Amino acid sequence: MTRTDSDPAVSRQSSATQRRWRWTRAVGAGLFDALLPKTCVACDRHWADRGGILCDDCTTRIEQLRATPYCGRCGRSMSTLAIRTYDCPQCMHERHWNVRRLVRVGPYAAPLRDMLISLKYHGEHRTAVACGRGLAAAIKTEPWSSEIDLFVPVPMHYWRRLQRPCNHADALAEVVSRLLQIPLRRAAVHRPTYAPSQTQARSRAERFEHVKGSFAPTRKPGVSGKRVCIIDNVVVTGATLHEVSKVLRKSGASKVFAAVFARAPMPGDLRFINPKAANAGSDPAA
Repeated sequence: MTRTDSDPAVSRQSSATQRRWRWTRAVGAGLFDALLPKTCVACDRHWADRGGILCDDCTTRIEQLRATPYCGRCGRSMSTLAIRTYDCPQCMHERHWNVRRLVRVGPYAAPLRDMLISLKYHGEHRTAVACGRGLAAAIKTEPWSSEIDLFVPVPMHYWRRLQRPCNHADALAEVVSRLLQIPLRRAAVHRPTYAPSQTQARSRAERFEHVKGSFAPTRKPGVSGKRVCIIDNVVVTGATLHEVSKVLRKSGASKVFAAVFARAPMPGDLRFINPKAANAGSDPAA
């Protein structure tokens, strides 16, 4: 008899393999850090404090970015005077914002930008931990954080996964889930359709077209009646969050929130507090 993915024995074996791999990766990363000189995960410079993973300068800049006021629905940086209770003048007319609330660590600028690029293209475990800690701390400040039943990372197509050193949204969600002691549900949504990278999109419309219909529910989403929080690394237009949220709602999720590490700047956004940090680079995704 041929076993399928729904066979409990196969599922247990797969889960055990994933746990062993995560444990091995964590131990290996710890040994690597112990043997080599410490460098900041954001700027990659050596610094004297061997107890942390961010240097003092980057820590200060991140705190400045975290203090930038933003809309709790779309994540855009703006003056507190422009932020309304549930939206802002920018997103109040954008119907695609189908998540209840959105939280972020800060705008997509150095050093947050550098941390995400390192995670996305180098897959460093220390960077995932640093980003996950920052995102978990941001989520905890939200009054709706106590409502979350499950975290769901934005899934990656298997072909894209072969092109990346890690699934960055999954790596973030794993750290956040562990720190906040809220279950992680990877099997809620999958991505059966391969789409071009969002970094190749030339317009807002192309971003939405790239991901339209790219996500689908699994056979057993496990989100019916649950209050779910989507985890992703960065948001630009909100196209990806819109599509994933649609799938979760169709699967029965009662509420859908979103948590992203950074929000890419948009026309009309408030200028960053730290001018040097506003030197945003390329490659904002989704």
